[in-house]
Amino acid sequence: MATKTIEIKEGCLVDIRTDAGSLLVDHFCEVGRDAGVRNLDPDWATLERLEDAERLYVLIAYQESECVGYCVSMLMQHTNNRTQVQLVNDAMFIHPSVRKNGVGLEMIRCMEGIASELAADCVWYAPTHSRLDRILACRDDYQGTHTVYSRKAQ
Repeated sequence: MATKTIEIKEGCLVDIRTDAGSLLVDHFCEVGRDAGVRNLDPDWATLERLEDAERLYVLIAYQESECVGYCVSMLMQHTNNRTQVQLVNDAMFIHPSVRKNGVGLEMIRCMEGIASELAADCVWYAPTHSRLDRILACRDDYQGTHTVYSRKAQ
């Protein structure tokens, strides 16, 4: 039996807006509401400025010609230490039909490779008890550094 190959490519905002457009909605429906996000309303202008400044990194996963996942990270300088550069993950979503076959792990590895090329720390915000949280918690090269609590505006 032949299996469909998944290819991960570096992309850009245009790819997110076009190829991954429906996945943004799926991602929001799966986790956005739980995080207190009221509406799906990406700040495209800010993302475009980051891309123009070469501080936005996008990976897109394709199965044949269909987009099945994306990962977006931003290159940041730590505000308390100008010499500490971080590649901070903003969002990663893998379509449920292709999860558990290594796509997410490969995206993590690709972002780690980009971070290495940039001499940047690789930072992931993983929802508590999520698959990403469990993956990173088991790795010796990562350490938990923060616990984040959020409260909705009242």
